[in-house]
Amino acid sequence: MERVLLRVLIGFVLLMGGGVNTRVYAHSPHDVVKSIAISPGYVRDRTLFIYVLDELKRSIDGGYSWKNLENGLDNSTLVSDLVASSGDPAEYEIFIATRGNGIYRSDNRGDSWHPVNTGLENLNIRRLVLSPDFVNDRTLVALPQGDGLFVSKDGGDSWHQIAADEFFATSVSVVKDKDGIRLLAGTDKGAIYLSDEEFGDWLKRGEIAGAGKITELSLPVYEKTDNEYVTYAGTELSGLYKTVDLGKSFSHVQISPSLNSKNGAIYITSISAIKNERGTADIFVTTWNEAAFISADGGEHWKKFDKGLKKTSQADEYKNPHFFKIAVSPEYSSHGNAFVAGFSGLFRTDNKGETWTELETRPARNIEGIAVSPSFPGDQLIALAAYEGGTYVSTDSGKTWRTRNVGLRSTHLWDIAVTNNEKKEPVIFTISNRSFLTSAGNSSSWSRNEIAASKYWKYVNENFDEGSIVTRLARRFIDGPDFSFAIHIAVSPEFSTDATVFLGTRYKGILKTTDGGASWINPWQAGKGWIASLKVSPNFGNDRIVAASVRRKGFYLSTDAGKSWQSRNEGLSPLAVEYKNLGSSVIEFSPEFSEDGRIYFGTADALYLSMNQGRSWKKLNVTGEGRREFINAIGISPDFYNDGTILVSIKGRGLFKSTDKGSSFSEIAPDLILNNELLKLIRFSPAYARDHTIFAASPEEVFVSYDEGLSWSMLERPVRYENTRDNTTYYGKWKRRGNNKFSALNIHTSDVPGARAIFRFVGKQVTWFGPKSDKYGMANVYLDGKPVGKVDQFSSEQKNVSPIFTIGELSKGAHTLTIEVIDEKNKNASGHYIAIDAFEVI
Repeated sequence: MERVLLRVLIGFVLLMGGGVNTRVYAHSPHDVVKSIAISPGYVRDRTLFIYVLDELKRSIDGGYSWKNLENGLDNSTLVSDLVASSGDPAEYEIFIATRGNGIYRSDNRGDSWHPVNTGLENLNIRRLVLSPDFVNDRTLVALPQGDGLFVSKDGGDSWHQIAADEFFATSVSVVKDKDGIRLLAGTDKGAIYLSDEEFGDWLKRGEIAGAGKITELSLPVYEKTDNEYVTYAGTELSGLYKTVDLGKSFSHVQISPSLNSKNGAIYITSISAIKNERGTADIFVTTWNEAAFISADGGEHWKKFDKGLKKTSQADEYKNPHFFKIAVSPEYSSHGNAFVAGFSGLFRTDNKGETWTELETRPARNIEGIAVSPSFPGDQLIALAAYEGGTYVSTDSGKTWRTRNVGLRSTHLWDIAVTNNEKKEPVIFTISNRSFLTSAGNSSSWSRNEIAASKYWKYVNENFDEGSIVTRLARRFIDGPDFSFAIHIAVSPEFSTDATVFLGTRYKGILKTTDGGASWINPWQAGKGWIASLKVSPNFGNDRIVAASVRRKGFYLSTDAGKSWQSRNEGLSPLAVEYKNLGSSVIEFSPEFSEDGRIYFGTADALYLSMNQGRSWKKLNVTGEGRREFINAIGISPDFYNDGTILVSIKGRGLFKSTDKGSSFSEIAPDLILNNELLKLIRFSPAYARDHTIFAASPEEVFVSYDEGLSWSMLERPVRYENTRDNTTYYGKWKRRGNNKFSALNIHTSDVPGARAIFRFVGKQVTWFGPKSDKYGMANVYLDGKPVGKVDQFSSEQKNVSPIFTIGELSKGAHTLTIEVIDEKNKNASGHYIAIDAFEVI
């Protein structure tokens, strides 16, 4: 049956003329940016904040580079909104709303955060709205998941509920005029309500019939031409309206006759209205499907500015808007700065929307895995897997690094592991969605095995990329355990003799190989569950125990090498078991598990200990405060029997250490969390008893401690950007060529004089990598638009992934490296091609 379906699917695609997409560089899902806030002094400090993939980030260079914000943010639920106050750029405040932990405030531009929930009876907050004069009146409104509103008049220090039995608010605007401060609320039924000055009494002002819910209400803007305050209202079904009488009456605003709809509806996702020097308002609108619409005359005339904005069909698949929000600099009229947050990422304009530039929000440097060789005392080997940068290997304990991307079809990696083979050589494993990759011995490249349990899926995986029509149709019609996105690796401690590896997947449970990855079975689908953590017992050769946690289902244990699994949640809290978001759990076995039976389980609620194979659990109090503790990482000393050492990283709180096997903990290395570095991975040296060395990674950096975790140093490393990433823009005629000897399997080439490639980066040094041979010629190189050299890619011998040009000692900030093809070559060269394989930045 599978064979018939596969032939039908391929035949259908070919019949429709849909050439097969053999290389798709987007990942799934995209870096979805739903929330953004801009500093009131953006033109001077270039600061903005976003929330992307469960991470709150700050940029101080206009979005070119980002820093995770961690200090004080111990929330276990997702961030739903993000707002920054107006006023003095040196003293503004930032607020975030969460879907279960209330509201957090930062008084120091994001360096640290604290909850402000006094009186906030409902901690599930959907949106936040600030008064336009917040710096003076301190008024802040929270829209909860449920009826009514919460209002604070002291900047969040205290809250009280209003309109509890009046309506379900979907949008709010704070009105400040001669009558004082009042609230205008839009509802899920399309009605508009106006409060009195004390927010106690509400009057239904009007209703927009047939428009669905009121999705957005702008702050009132004074328009000098009509001597009126105008409020703009976005709706779910029929677009944009405006009112000059606080919702008593409305007039429809025609944005564009050709505006695309969502199922026949014009869904407004965001509005920003700013008074301009002409006495009207600059109005900015995004819709479910389109952006950005801008009017410079109070809505009389509109223009769509979308050059550079991107959309993806994945937004439709996930039933998400393509565009969520537009955020405008307070000095837009003079500097033209604005941002659009969308499903496909974050976009910036510096010329009032004429062009938009996509910004990298999940940098290639972000770390997904770190592994230390079991033979580390001898080989000093450490390996890293990066979010989009591929793999990096050090053989001198992290002092220097070499990128290892030859053989990788995708550099979007999820985990990495190091073990020894039967020859006692180091073997490195990594995973990239459907691919299991192996690099053994002295190899500098990867061999790939597709994770497929049937020959039909193996054929699809090997011949069609993840975004191809064939693959997408196959997923729908012959979906099964064969198509798996692996995200966790757990290697048998007896790998040199049993060749056993387990993989944890998204929605397909556990995969297993007993031949080093050549073939796979799917012994447990976990109810199509998402595996959140996976570990093999250190005594696996005898006890056959494997442990896993499943999102929304809790802890599971297998005692027969993965054939069958039992749920073991007794003693765990509902939050620990049912937590549904990413990064929800960590499992670690005691190195002395065969003797002490200890399993440590870090959850969104607490650190738990079981001494009977998970049949019952005891909660451990790490901070000593008796509060919820979101466990981010656990590390256990290999000399645990003697030193009892455990390191625990707690979200928002920092790093803690126990030397009595978890009976008590103390905080260590406070500078890490003060600098917004939260460890997500902790790996002890196998020789810890002698060298006292621990390696660790935050989402962005790699650290080492040589004093048992008391102090840490950041390890400098390069970051690889492949030639296909959005950081590089090609102008003129370029071709992409494939070869398994290239980094990430392909290069860009051109022999057309004047063709240019511009690489955007932030760093102090950059290196261009490419091949060399007798067919390559010369190019001019420019840094930030200024000539810095002429290079020659000629070589009498074929060389691949060679450093072509390096420039260092650069100033801090964003730079561009431009490579221009010229009609010059070595006299012995047969051609004058220029080739770009990758760039590396330090």
